[in-house]
Amino acid sequence: MKPSRKVAGRGPMRGPDKKRADSKKARIIFGVSAAFMVLFGVVAVMARQPDTDPLTGCPTGDRAPEAHTVILIDETDQLSAADVRFGRDLIMTEYRWLPLGGRMTVRNILADPTEAEDISFCRMATESRTGGVLDNDKAIKSQFDRVAGRKLSELFANLAEAPVQTKSPIMESVASTMDRSDFGSNVDHRRLVIYSDMAQHSDLYSNYSSHGRRNSGPSEEALEELSRDMSDVDVRLQYIRRRSLARIQGSGHKEFWKNYFTSMDANVAIGHDLLLGEPEDRETWVAGSG
Repeated sequence: MKPSRKVAGRGPMRGPDKKRADSKKARIIFGVSAAFMVLFGVVAVMARQPDTDPLTGCPTGDRAPEAHTVILIDETDQLSAADVRFGRDLIMTEYRWLPLGGRMTVRNILADPTEAEDISFCRMATESRTGGVLDNDKAIKSQFDRVAGRKLSELFANLAEAPVQTKSPIMESVASTMDRSDFGSNVDHRRLVIYSDMAQHSDLYSNYSSHGRRNSGPSEEALEELSRDMSDVDVRLQYIRRRSLARIQGSGHKEFWKNYFTSMDANVAIGHDLLLGEPEDRETWVAGSG
């Protein structure tokens, strides 16, 4: 009978081999645990919401917003009841489109631009009692009213009773908006909405003197003062028609404004629709749904 032979690696490890195996296993367990701890820390940091101002819903601190929509509303002439309703829907729709944390600023256009006032607030998450994030019109409207409702109601009350003003410095208001520190090129998504009859009238340039003719425009000196780099800015000109401006308004007037913004490299659309320049399947806010 042949003597039996031991098969290498089948018997129990002893001495140095067992110590090395135990040490290797310990290192693996420690490495996996450390990796999970790092991953958990990263997720926790990413999930942590920044502190917000309870009055505006905006993150505190000086960091630039991910997105900023500025809505300029022309207060140099009265708005009809229908125009006021559309203006409310316009603001709510633009607010609905903001990403969480995105900033909205509603500012009036006045004869004296230095007297214009900001109503500024941010898109906030609205959570249900179960902790889930709600993104329906009722929840959005409730949160919106909490941070901006009263101030905007006062603005629209003023718009319905606004006296006709001596000047309408639309171009100056645009230039001032582009100079804002929170509307610079460090903001990834910039959107400028102008709700106006677009009848510019100021010392620098007036549509009234040119009646919207396509071959007229600001002087070189005025352009030097008014022009800004608007590349990557989405501009939406919500055009209010007025019978009193029949001589000025029309296709030539619209073309003038489109060319004006295009010359500054803006992505511009002009008309009168909540989906102006947007895909038809994009959701808007529906009046009465809140």
